[in-house]
Amino acid sequence: MGCECYQQSPYQIAGSVLSGIVTGLFIPAMTVVGWHHTSFATFGLYRSCFTYFTKQCIGTVWNLVPGLDAARILFIIAACILGLKLFISFGFCITKKYGPLILALGVCDLVGGLVILSGCIAYIVTFAPIVRSSANDASFGVAFYLGWFAGPFSVAAGICNIYAGKLIGQQQCGVNVSHKA
Repeated sequence: MGCECYQQSPYQIAGSVLSGIVTGLFIPAMTVVGWHHTSFATFGLYRSCFTYFTKQCIGTVWNLVPGLDAARILFIIAACILGLKLFISFGFCITKKYGPLILALGVCDLVGGLVILSGCIAYIVTFAPIVRSSANDASFGVAFYLGWFAGPFSVAAGICNIYAGKLIGQQQCGVNVSHKA
């Protein structure tokens, strides 16, 4: 009798896999130049490369386009929220109460995903008129779509981890349980 050994639930495994996918999508979305293309330049969140005139790249210029600044800030906030999961995961080495830790990881994934989607929406609101205009020959790039995929995957990972954390919290496995002989 007593509490069974701690076993990962399918929800926690799904949350972990989805979190790994989010990392693989989110990091390139933040760093790669390719959020949108025009006939003369390729733009990213933090760098732009001019392909027609100078064939050079320039770094981040703030306070030039407010919507771009909003998208940049939201992606930085999302990176901080998702990075917080690293510090939360150190708790697995310290405590045997895994439920609250997994719940906290899920909340970070959920909030991070919503912030990523908010950043993508801010980018769309800013640059959709340029992309829609056929005179500029513009289109959204690969990094933009990576950001769009990272958001829903992060939300799904958060939901899986929150549910797994609640299940584990209810089971109370790993907590000091006295066994009667």
